[in-house]
Amino acid sequence: MSDNTGAASTAITLGQRILRLSHVVINVSDAEKSLEFYETFTPLRAVGKLNAPRQRFGSLGIESGEFEGYVLNDGTAGRPTSVHIVEWKTPEPVGSPYPVFWHVGLGKLGFGTKVPPEERLAHLREHGVETTNKEIVRGYISILDPDGTVVSFYQDGDKSARHDHWVHVNAVVTDRERGAGFFRDVLGLEQHLDVTTDRPIAVSQGPGSDLSQWSSHLFAPRGDTRVSVDMTQPVFPAPSPETSTPYQEANNLGISRVGFEVDDLDAAYSLLQASAEIGAAPGIVDPPETWDFGPEFGTRRVLGFRDPDGIRIEFFEKPPRPESSFLHFSPPED
Repeated sequence: MSDNTGAASTAITLGQRILRLSHVVINVSDAEKSLEFYETFTPLRAVGKLNAPRQRFGSLGIESGEFEGYVLNDGTAGRPTSVHIVEWKTPEPVGSPYPVFWHVGLGKLGFGTKVPPEERLAHLREHGVETTNKEIVRGYISILDPDGTVVSFYQDGDKSARHDHWVHVNAVVTDRERGAGFFRDVLGLEQHLDVTTDRPIAVSQGPGSDLSQWSSHLFAPRGDTRVSVDMTQPVFPAPSPETSTPYQEANNLGISRVGFEVDDLDAAYSLLQASAEIGAAPGIVDPPETWDFGPEFGTRRVLGFRDPDGIRIEFFEKPPRPESSFLHFSPPED
């Protein structure tokens, strides 16, 4: 009688396939205007350009589309998480970002800072940018990008951070236990921080309310906590039927999806197909496909799916090492 315990224990899990939180996509109406905003008010800087020619984006439900935009990151060492600001040309952008910060879906970007609140507020006033909340609570400052996506800054006590840095993308869910089970047990992400309140407290987290009560759980791939998914269930204000459904169209303005890089997309696809949680959610929209992002960014193999609330998630397969990463040195001749 054979014992398969060892074989089962060595099977590679989905969490082991995920290498890093790769990117967050923000749909914008004007890529140049949005680039100016993010480079002026956040630590994000452009490191590449997107020029996706007309093609099929099956996992987005777009049979024929094209877009332009930029890839930005905060300059963190290693291979930092990127923001893709995307201006759809075909089909054109629709809708608007969520009007309240507790709307179910991908709601905002959060940045840690050591810049004193008074200094940041003066910089914002200089450029005519208003905060979303009249009163600033605990140094937490929230503003809107040109289309209305929430961007927040909080005082970061981490002594290792010497400059502004991107900390999280906020994912609001309807059920924290179900959401945590998905991010932790299905995707295999590390749950490394929990933040809860026992009653509504004064906040300046975004438009819609100056009071909030919530339960937040931060998830990141295998110890790389540079940027996390901040999964939050709002308790007050509680989501209503009008605020409980994420964007249906992939070209809706606002934060559209969050992406993870994996080492083997076909293996990850097989693991997702075997997940009961994915089957119960809106699930996998389309099999893996190849997208062309233009001459600078190149092509990527992509798999799109959704969490139990319908939030769009995608896997990018890690591309081969570029030829420029192979360096050859020869000692000088005598």
